[in-house]
Amino acid sequence: MIDEESLKELQKKFDSLSFKSQKKVFQAALTKSATILKNKTKANLRNLKQNPAAVKKRTTIEEGIKHRTKLTSVKDMWSMVHIMGDYRLKWIEKGTIERRTKKGYNRGVQRGGYFFSKAQQEVQNQVFSELENRINENILKVWKKENS
Repeated sequence: MIDEESLKELQKKFDSLSFKSQKKVFQAALTKSATILKNKTKANLRNLKQNPAAVKKRTTIEEGIKHRTKLTSVKDMWSMVHIMGDYRLKWIEKGTIERRTKKGYNRGVQRGGYFFSKAQQEVQNQVFSELENRINENILKVWKKENS
């Protein structure tokens, strides 16, 4: 953690940056933090103890785990990690009920793997602490670059 005096100094440095630099500071920090959750989600997906036929070609399925960072202003910014890049991931995450065709053929049940929700719980604190650290580091880095 940063003490109060250092925080005020950091705030002054941040305020002295241009809007473009401020935006760059937050975008880099948000992207890096979202990458932590994305990587943990991919690792959890790889470690699922499911029938291999249920998750064919994990490399292509992993590409469905996406993250996006959006900044319109310094106050309006967000970063999102989602699994809807590949529609099959929602079935692996939540599972399915017993499915049947119109002719009555049984297509079975898939148990939920909950790889995404587990990843969120496991790395939530790490993501937010990384975000705070990255913002502080990026402010100092960009400020030094602009003022040298």
